[in-house]
Amino acid sequence: MRNCLIAFFLVFAVLTMAIPVGAATDAATFMVSVPTQLPMAGEEFEVTVDISNNPGFCAIQFTLDYDESQVICKAIKTEALIDGSLSATNPDAGGSAIVSAASLEAIRGDGAVAGYLFEAIEDITEFNFKLKDITLSDEDLNDISYQLDGALEEEVIPDIGEIPEEEITDEPVIENVGGGSYQETPTPDSEIEEDSNITEEEPVQSHLFEDVKGHWAESFVNEAVRLGLFKGDDQGRFRPDDNVTRAQFVTVLWRMTGSPEVQDQTPFADIDDQIDEFKSAIAWGYANGYINGVSEHIFDPNGTLTREAGMKILHYYSGGEIGAEQAFTAVYDGLFADSSEISPWAKNSIYWGVYQKLIAGTSADTLSPKGTATRAQLAKILVNYREYTNR
Repeated sequence: MRNCLIAFFLVFAVLTMAIPVGAATDAATFMVSVPTQLPMAGEEFEVTVDISNNPGFCAIQFTLDYDESQVICKAIKTEALIDGSLSATNPDAGGSAIVSAASLEAIRGDGAVAGYLFEAIEDITEFNFKLKDITLSDEDLNDISYQLDGALEEEVIPDIGEIPEEEITDEPVIENVGGGSYQETPTPDSEIEEDSNITEEEPVQSHLFEDVKGHWAESFVNEAVRLGLFKGDDQGRFRPDDNVTRAQFVTVLWRMTGSPEVQDQTPFADIDDQIDEFKSAIAWGYANGYINGVSEHIFDPNGTLTREAGMKILHYYSGGEIGAEQAFTAVYDGLFADSSEISPWAKNSIYWGVYQKLIAGTSADTLSPKGTATRAQLAKILVNYREYTNR
């Protein structure tokens, strides 16, 4: 899951109309703003969602429905009010555009929350938008009241009146990811290698392993080896694309903890032929409740580690707490086409890893939860995890 983020600065001289979708009371009021100029086929236009009478929220989520036969939602940008918070967007969720954001501190004040870049498929005679599924939460994830009456579920169809002339810049300005940047709809057929979009890496100072030279994960492998989490084989290779076994993964976590001595025994009958380091690590992981066997007496140390199982173990190792990532469950379900493939016991852990930026998608909109984890991928995840624990 890494959609390209592109900022389009579209200058509209045309006036917009603020259309309240809730009555003015002491609860928050949401508003949808649309252009007063009805677009022709092929033209782009912008829609925004604003909030007023905001009591202060730490998590927000809402859905804007649109008519797929009339318009295409090309991009979403987070606006000034939630700029700087952790946000997730999905411009194309089957005729809906979803926005979610969370912050450790309450976001206060009124203003724009999200902007949408649409393109008209045909000449538009009226705007048909529905704002729904609004969730506002405080820092304890308690619900905050907001206006939700009949108007909120009705189509937003403004009284256009006299149409002024509009001026639109010929070319959009493209910037890097930053405050208020648009997020393009992912290309359906795109295939993005896990971690191919890694940015801000430290330059690789030396090549510890010839088989990692030039690999996308070289800097992460070097750091993981420096931290003592991984070792090369007896021929001096790292084997970055080899799958990680269950025994190897728990051993890496054991090393990350300082390789503590363990006196406890395990019920597993299939680890006697493993090296002492593996047996110690498995006993440590079992004693601390980080791992279980595939059955009562079988651990399957040589079995390959799935991505979801790895995140489950790492989540347990981290304490297993569930926090603000819960506010993003519906968004992540919409962002990742294979979210239904995540085992129920692993979903919280997978989304915890996504939220904490420990794990990336295997493409723009897939997580491959049942896929196997490679040594290179695990090196990156654990280096990121070390940074996460030091935040």
